[in-house]
Amino acid sequence: MVSQADRNVTTNEFISNIEDEIEGLDESAEINVIPMSQSGISSEPNTLMLRVSDDNAERLAESEATIIEELEADGSIDSVASSREDMVEEMQIRVDRDAARENGLQPAQIGQALYEASNGVEASTVEANNDYLSINVKYPDTYLDSVSNFETLEIPNAEGEYVPISEVAELEETEMLPLITRNDQEETSELTVTYSSDMSLNEAGTHVEDIVSAADFSEDTHYSVGGDLEMLGDAIPQMLLAIVLGVVFIYLVMVAQFESFRHPFIVIMAMPLSIVGVMAALVLTNSPLSVVSFVGIIMLLGIVVNNSILLVDYTNQQKEKGIPTIEALEISVRHRFRPIIITALTTALGMLPLAMGIGEGGEMIAPMGTVVIGGLVSSTFFTLFVIPIFYSYIDKETRNMHKKYMTPEGEVITQKDIDAEKRKEEQREHMSIDEVNEEEEERNYIDEMQRLIDKMKNNNNRK
Repeated sequence: MVSQADRNVTTNEFISNIEDEIEGLDESAEINVIPMSQSGISSEPNTLMLRVSDDNAERLAESEATIIEELEADGSIDSVASSREDMVEEMQIRVDRDAARENGLQPAQIGQALYEASNGVEASTVEANNDYLSINVKYPDTYLDSVSNFETLEIPNAEGEYVPISEVAELEETEMLPLITRNDQEETSELTVTYSSDMSLNEAGTHVEDIVSAADFSEDTHYSVGGDLEMLGDAIPQMLLAIVLGVVFIYLVMVAQFESFRHPFIVIMAMPLSIVGVMAALVLTNSPLSVVSFVGIIMLLGIVVNNSILLVDYTNQQKEKGIPTIEALEISVRHRFRPIIITALTTALGMLPLAMGIGEGGEMIAPMGTVVIGGLVSSTFFTLFVIPIFYSYIDKETRNMHKKYMTPEGEVITQKDIDAEKRKEEQREHMSIDEVNEEEEERNYIDEMQRLIDKMKNNNNRK
């Protein structure tokens, strides 16, 4: 294929366009078209596995045929392949136990004789060139190419008589599976369902289950969706566990940094705020919630808390200076706004090439960049509003701000009014102290100047 920049169709669309033409070149050959980026590391693209099981082989075949017919009739399903299509011819032997007993033979003797006839018997070994060669004696292949020839084989019994196979057993050629798969002790057939390229794996799995559940087949036949969808289902709980562990570790680090168990909760509040942007980004880019997306979410956990750390830490610094919590939060948002925006912008721009899927196979990991950018944008925007609000609920000063008290005069005042009055009194005290200090300094200055003048007068009188 030409360079990705010069293409006007995706890889899957190109495969869909040429697949029928290529596979029709030789009907006797099995031709599959698979993208190089996925070949060897996963199953074929746009496929999922459907397992159909039953303890009755005939009922299983009937149910499987019904399911295949329903799936192939749907427009979103391109093809359905069954593991029972690759049948092999084999010869089955049904021993007549009564006839074998009358002729002095056991079923095991008959089976052993047929095995030796078809596979041969090691008669001897020959040493040649310091090596041992086995001599295997068996019937010629031309003799074993039909059931009628097998029926003429004779087996010696204990009395030395030779009994033809046809007198003690019935031989017939049938088609059998090369490998019989069982699930929960039930014979299982695996259907490979190829769905349209415009569907995600989750959508295809739900769609196939809806079709199969509506199909009319035996209630004793069971089915389950496997393959990539099963692996995705197994991976999601592990990804969720990784996210939970990430949150716990981040909390522990924040506890050590802030030396508090409350302030880390404020920082962690930025994480759920990022989920809004994650889902919005996936919807806008029409990307599925895959394992790659979950990896991006785990990366996002450690990134989005940086903005919260800046706000909370700066607010704590302002409070240590004696500034009230509300004013400290306002100052923090004003002073930290620019660093927060610059930090988020540089991170988002760094992930932009990844989200664009630049390069061969880039579209496979593009959801990771999409998730990080979407979550970073939403968390940055909401952090400037939600984190100060949540901080005010956690902080004791703001939490008690609206407590009401009644004065001896019967007037109702709030804790906020009391704190404001206290700050005014403190300011007045500071102002009065400053005024006294200024007056004292002025008097000292005047006294010093007067002493200098007196000293100069004394010096002149002496002269």
